[in-house]
Amino acid sequence: MEPNVQFIKPQKCLEPYIECYWSWRITPVERELDAIFPDASPELIIHLAKPPKALKDNDEWIEQPRNFLICAAQKAVRLAADEPVEIFAVRFRPWGVGRFSDLHMSDILDRQIPVSEVFIPKQPEDTSFSVSEGA
Repeated sequence: MEPNVQFIKPQKCLEPYIECYWSWRITPVERELDAIFPDASPELIIHLAKPPKALKDNDEWIEQPRNFLICAAQKAVRLAADEPVEIFAVRFRPWGVGRFSDLHMSDILDRQIPVSEVFIPKQPEDTSFSVSEGA
């Protein structure tokens, strides 16, 4: 079955950091899916169905985490699935993740980083500002 891919533009205020949101649905005819080729855009991947397996450097197929951040910059990602694959993702601009996380690009190149390690709340720079209740 042909994959169903959709792209959604972010709100204007997020365009400097986020290139697009995208979704991908496919019911595999063959176990191994098309390779995902390298690029310089970090992506937050959220599996909405059972995560597919990815081929690791040791030639072992390992199930991907439910959600993670990756920048597949140097090598293609090969996936395999026996069941339908459903993904929602945020494609950041190369510098965009830094607006929402303290991670550097070198931390995420060709690595799957759990979301819990990516989006740690930043401390406000000006702690003198407060919002009163009922305002």
